[in-house]
Amino acid sequence: MRSGRMAPRGVLLVCLLTACTTALAASDDGKDKKEPALEPNRPPVAVLPFDRAEDYGGLYWSVNVGKSVGAMMTTELKTLGFRVVNRRRIRDLLEEQDFGESGRVDRKTAPKVGKVIGAPFVIIGTVSEFGKKTSRGGVGGLLGRVTGIDVKQDEARVKIDVELTDVETSETLASVSAVGTESHIGVDLNIDWYKRIDFNQDEWWSSQLGKAARKACIDAAKKLVARYNRLPEWTREFVDDQDLVEGVVLSASGSELIIDKGAADGVKVGDVFEILKVTDVVKNDKGEVVFKKTSKCGQATVTEVQEHGAMLRASGTLAEDVKGGAARQLPRKAPPPPS
Repeated sequence: MRSGRMAPRGVLLVCLLTACTTALAASDDGKDKKEPALEPNRPPVAVLPFDRAEDYGGLYWSVNVGKSVGAMMTTELKTLGFRVVNRRRIRDLLEEQDFGESGRVDRKTAPKVGKVIGAPFVIIGTVSEFGKKTSRGGVGGLLGRVTGIDVKQDEARVKIDVELTDVETSETLASVSAVGTESHIGVDLNIDWYKRIDFNQDEWWSSQLGKAARKACIDAAKKLVARYNRLPEWTREFVDDQDLVEGVVLSASGSELIIDKGAADGVKVGDVFEILKVTDVVKNDKGEVVFKKTSKCGQATVTEVQEHGAMLRASGTLAEDVKGGAARQLPRKAPPPPS
């Protein structure tokens, strides 16, 4: 009579998967190298939407790979202490300059865009690799021998090429390349869920490809620190308006209106908001609002601020139907350079 029982295959599989995953994670661990710190008073930069070497939209149900990775690069630069021009401001100016249709900015057009934005330096990049490679059977075929279960190992790989350009001289000050990879071992359920990533949501950041892209952006940002420290100190005040406020118009009468954002949201007297009224509302079969069409109808300046609301005055009379519309804060203007 046997003194013990054999472990079920499911338990064995879990143990093997856990061991392999732990081994892969351990192989990436190492002693943290001391990274160079960003020196203070470095000039601000504008991160332009990244280009892409190929059209990845057909593979991943999105045409915004370059734009999404560029936004991720902006976040990682800010984490390291870079002063970065507001993304929405860049987007609006690109649309005004007819770049919004294609979203493409290259070495020739980047300095021009930088001058329009008002940034002394711009960062442009290309997503040169973006995809996943799958190998079946696990490490050394060990897991593949578990009867009736198909085990696979995925590796997501993202490579970006980044350039730091001087707007005035059009000189490329630094060129760096960075690669990010993220491996995963698991049971193959034949569901390509990663193809359905919404590149504008948090699931993009937490996906396997998103983690690989983030690693590439972190590496590229760190590589830019040393070169960026050599740039001259910036004596002008830089207004970091990364978190611009967008509120709802609660009431409007004549040229005065009240919005639902106030001091608690960072609104100050003198801030200028663009006012948009709702022109059409689209609802689904359940009667839920899924989309609002708006149109610009003027600007208004904040005259009084309370904790959770603010009063604004427009230069002219606003239509009463702006109630329920949007109020989008415009970037604050930086003071002129000292004479």
